Amino acid sequence: MEAACRGASQAGGRTVGILPGVDRGDANAYVDVAIATGLGEARNAVVGLGTWDVEGVVVADSPAAAVETVLRDLTT
Repeated sequence: MEAACRGASQAGGRTVGILPGVDRGDANAYVDVAIATGLGEARNAVVGLGTWDVEGVVVADSPAAAVETVLRDLTT
C-alpha cells in the first residue's frame, strides 16, 4: 500500500489509509488521511456503496443496506 500511496501522492493525489490498529502513526509516510479502525484484518471485510463491481466486494444499493449487510455478516 505504501507504493500505491507514494504513486498517488507524487501524481498530486490525496491518499487515505484504512489502518488495522488504533494508532494513526502506523500509517506510511505517504498517507494524508489515516483512519485507525482497531478492526485488525477485519478492515478488509468490505461492503461497497456506489462502487465498481470488484471481486470480493459485496455491493449495497443504500447506506441502510450496507449496514444491514455488515450486521448480518457479523452475526453469522
